[in-house]
Amino acid sequence: MKKLYLTTWDYNTYLIMEELKKIILVNGGFMVSTWEKKQEKTKIYNRSISEKIETKQKYVEFLEEKKESEKLKEYKNNIEKTITKYLEEIITLEKQYKKATRIVTNNGYLQFVLNGYLYYIQFDDNPFFDFYYQKQSINDDLTIIDKTYLEILPKYDLFTKDFYDKYTKKNLQDTARNIYNYLLKAKKGEKYEKYHLPQKYYKMEV
Repeated sequence: MKKLYLTTWDYNTYLIMEELKKIILVNGGFMVSTWEKKQEKTKIYNRSISEKIETKQKYVEFLEEKKESEKLKEYKNNIEKTITKYLEEIITLEKQYKKATRIVTNNGYLQFVLNGYLYYIQFDDNPFFDFYYQKQSINDDLTIIDKTYLEILPKYDLFTKDFYDKYTKKNLQDTARNIYNYLLKAKKGEKYEKYHLPQKYYKMEV
């Protein structure tokens, strides 16, 4: 199983995509690909939490050395209290890290068919860059003839919290629902005029 150690932002995007995928499947949609037959499972970790743990552990090691060299008992006691405090914080963070570990079946983007349209949506690794989606008609045999351009997703209207905040389950679900509703109401993108071969898609196993 593939493992990804993600920033808080990237971690949020994978979970939002997972919630969006659930909504799509419940409403009769299905995932597609031009080459994959099945979406592989990926284990994601919140790297921001593990980095905090590592920083605190290094500071504890520094304090342990300082305590050994300290002569005054009062200072030793103060250092010991600080070490205890940091160790308690590390235990709490380790629990958060373990709880935050998830298994997902998306690749940080989604490509799906719903109600005769092919949709594609992807967030950028940098949340302050544009996010894009694509909506185009698809034939019953899952071929695309009239390709369309990517369109910009109005992210500030759809995301329920700041990008780097910790998202609760409700935040994830509400954001996914907002994106889903927007995509359904969106018009098809501008037609891509340059010649291209018809593109064939395949329904993926979930």
